[in-house]
Amino acid sequence: MLAVPHVHRPKADYLLATMESLLKNMNEQEKATTVIVVMVAEPWNEDEFERVVHELSPKSVSGANAIAFCMSCSRGIDIDIHGIA
Repeated sequence: MLAVPHVHRPKADYLLATMESLLKNMNEQEKATTVIVVMVAEPWNEDEFERVVHELSPKSVSGANAIAFCMSCSRGIDIDIHGIA
């Protein structure tokens, strides 16, 4: 499992490039057995959470076995798991 924290940056967005770099540097066995957890660290920003989920769709991020998205919140962490084939 790999965790990738994310916060919205008004002038630049490195999330997709980070994901592509992680996957590019994994071998096939690592890709098949790794779950990448993207944590949107802005519990007040549900729009950003939805944007990230859509940006990291299977069409955008090829090679990932599974990506889980979570948003930290006052009661803990909500996790939404999206498998990618």
